[in-house]
Amino acid sequence: ISEEDQQFKPPVRYWTSIEDSYHYGSFDPATSERDTACEAVVFSGAMNRANQLLAVEYKAFQKKDPTEMISKMFDFAQKYRWRKLAIETNGGQEVYVKLIAEEQRKRNVFCEIVPLRHIKDKFSRIIALQPRHESGNLLLKQGITELEDQLLRFPVSSKLDIVDSLAMIQEIAEPFIGMKPRVYVPREFR
Repeated sequence: ISEEDQQFKPPVRYWTSIEDSYHYGSFDPATSERDTACEAVVFSGAMNRANQLLAVEYKAFQKKDPTEMISKMFDFAQKYRWRKLAIETNGGQEVYVKLIAEEQRKRNVFCEIVPLRHIKDKFSRIIALQPRHESGNLLLKQGITELEDQLLRFPVSSKLDIVDSLAMIQEIAEPFIGMKPRVYVPREFR
């Protein structure tokens, strides 16, 4: 892709710690079974104290086995203690909201489920990440090359499912507020 067409220009920035962050999940079921269909993706992301969006971990599924996808989702939810989970509900995917709510009760693992019925196209959702990337507030985990490739090749990449799942995290993530930094104030100024 030429530099002038590239929406997410290098450098890609990486996070070094996910401690002290709010964690979120996203699930794009991509129910079509056609060979050219999108991949299903389970994504784990976070928002840190500096309100930077962190891409933490994901799993993309070529073979869309609901049991395997839900199992991976709960692995991430427990590992990262998600606050919210975004589920794409376009094209009859609403059933996953009910399945996952029932599975939460069975596994005793809970987070808020946020159904997302996208009105905007995939391009618009992904380009919404661009200001955050340009300002240095979109940080990836080092080594997640497939996501990095989709970002750098956007909009000409044939597969954009992973970066679209990251955009879903941005839709539900809440800024880190209410936490005052600890500051030392000398006695004479108190």
